[in-house]
Amino acid sequence: MVPMVNIAGHIFIRRVALGALTAAAALFLTSAALAQTAVRFSLDWKYEGTQAPFLVALDRGYFKLEGLDVTIDSAVSSFESINRLASGTYDMAFADINLLIKFRDQNPQNLIKNVFMTYNRPAYAIITRKSRGVATPKDLEGKKLGAPTADSAFAQWPFFARVTNIVRAMKEFAHPDSSEQCEADINRALRSTLIVATHVYKFIAHVHTDFAELPDVVCNVGELNQVFLNLIVNSAHAIEDAGRNIETGVIKIRTELCDDSVVIRISDNGCGIPPENLAKLYEPFFTTKEVGRGTGQGLAIARSIVVGKHGGELSVSSTVGSGSEFTLKLPIRGCAELTA
Repeated sequence: MVPMVNIAGHIFIRRVALGALTAAAALFLTSAALAQTAVRFSLDWKYEGTQAPFLVALDRGYFKLEGLDVTIDSAVSSFESINRLASGTYDMAFADINLLIKFRDQNPQNLIKNVFMTYNRPAYAIITRKSRGVATPKDLEGKKLGAPTADSAFAQWPFFARVTNIVRAMKEFAHPDSSEQCEADINRALRSTLIVATHVYKFIAHVHTDFAELPDVVCNVGELNQVFLNLIVNSAHAIEDAGRNIETGVIKIRTELCDDSVVIRISDNGCGIPPENLAKLYEPFFTTKEVGRGTGQGLAIARSIVVGKHGGELSVSSTVGSGSEFTLKLPIRGCAELTA
């Protein structure tokens, strides 16, 4: 099982793509069986330039020339791509090395390993509007920065700030990746996650939001963003499975304050969940989706984050043919209040 990281460029299409996949196949196949080798390969996102070598090699038949029957599917994040690999539904995956390290730390029993590094000097960049007046690293001091979920640049920002003598530049990242819990704006986190997931639902459903005025919640917002993303993607898939489209599909996200907790409701008018499956939803690897669309780990991980790490509640109500609603309840003061 082989996760990969970002590819450097299309100039090495055949050598890099074929060499990587062939080397990986050799880990578990004999040369006699090579001609019949089927390889399921998961990307970490929708198709992007960094994945061009693999896609072009597939399009031009280079894999078949090497005796490989390669199927390439996209995911919505490195997180999903690695989980696909861990579940055994995929043979290889393209993913962020930083998330792989984190996954191995949290799941030492799972022997996923990196066998091919496409580059070790990624071309990070800080992008800003000209009107912001940022011309040097020092100009970032006092500014507010944003980064995608689990972006590897986040982990390296403190070092960049140190060597460029920026003291206060790091006011806020949109999705901090930390094991510690701190105060966060849940409504803002939901808005950010909706932006990340736009490509999943934009042709399938309209999203309606109804956000109440909320106090900040003590939480690990990076982990909660993964929960929100999973539930939004599930809603989009359910709406698609119900035969709806952008004209009729609806995802609703509502927040409210309930005593000492914040409640988040994510609902859809999708296909709904059969009663016999409701009790199995949080079982690891349980899924009704076809291979390539779900690993059966998303809700299990979501429950672990909400209930296990945040002392919250996660519940679902569903009617077949009408849709589903997932409800998250998070204590405002975090897990600490439960043991106080």
